[in-house]
Amino acid sequence: MKKSGTARILAHLQAGKTVTVGEIRGKFGLRNAHEPIMNLRRQGNCIYTTFKELANDRVTTAYVLGTPSREMVAFAASISGKHFFG
Repeated sequence: MKKSGTARILAHLQAGKTVTVGEIRGKFGLRNAHEPIMNLRRQGNCIYTTFKELANDRVTTAYVLGTPSREMVAFAASISGKHFFG
């Protein structure tokens, strides 16, 4: 069974790699680079937006999987309530 583009992006990020907007469009074949990232975030994945300098001195948006800080978890709990975490 073939994995979806979003699932392949998540596997890529879980391997400790970053993914750029260009890679989402080219390597993963998705037109809208923002949509799979937002879907992964809605699923509870902590994906940070960073910026990466390319060889031609241009800067592009890149995404990396991270661990939420204590402050982020506390903020989410304050908005969602205790039921959100279990």
